Amino acid sequence: IPAAIDGRVPAHGAVVLDLGCGPGTSTEVLCHFADPSWTIIGYDLTERFVARAEERAQAGGFANRDGTIIRPHFVCQSIAEPLFIKGERLADRSVDLAISGGVVGLYLRAPDVERLVAELNRVVRPGGFIALDAGPAVPVRALRRIATGAGFVLTGNARSFLIEPRPKLVFKRVEATVCQ
Repeated sequence: IPAAIDGRVPAHGAVVLDLGCGPGTSTEVLCHFADPSWTIIGYDLTERFVARAEERAQAGGFANRDGTIIRPHFVCQSIAEPLFIKGERLADRSVDLAISGGVVGLYLRAPDVERLVAELNRVVRPGGFIALDAGPAVPVRALRRIATGAGFVLTGNARSFLIEPRPKLVFKRVEATVCQ
C-alpha cells in the first residue's frame, strides 16, 4: 500500500477507496499514512467483515502514524456494482485513489473487473489513480487491457514487498481529449 499511495494522493482532503477491505486490515495500513482530513471508504462483500471494521472504527481502532484517530467508513456491497456511501451513489470525479489488495485478480472474473473499472472511471477524478492487483483470475495482461480500454494509463507497478506474488498495477485517470 505505501508504494501505491506514495506521491499519488493529495496531502490534505483526499478521498481514498479500499476495495475489498475485509475486517479493515488494509484500511488500517491506509489510515497509518492518512492525513486526518482524508475520507477513507472501505468496501467488502462480507457482512461480518464490514461489521467488524465498523466496530473498530467506532472504537477508535484506526490511527495515522502520528497517533491521530482516523474514522473510515465501511460499506457492505460488491465492488463490481455502482459504489454507494450512506445510501447515495459516490459522486462523479470525487475520488483521488481507489486501491485493492488481493481481491481483483484473485476473486473477480473479467466481466466483474470491467464493471468495476467502468465505475472507477466515473468516480475517480482526472489525475486520480487506481491500484488494482492482478492474479490468476485476472492476469496482468487482462487487467492492463481492461483498464487502458476504459481510459486509464498505466503508470507502473507497486509491490508491498520485493517478492510479492501478485503485482498491483497503478493506472492514472486521464481526461479524454476531443480532436477538432
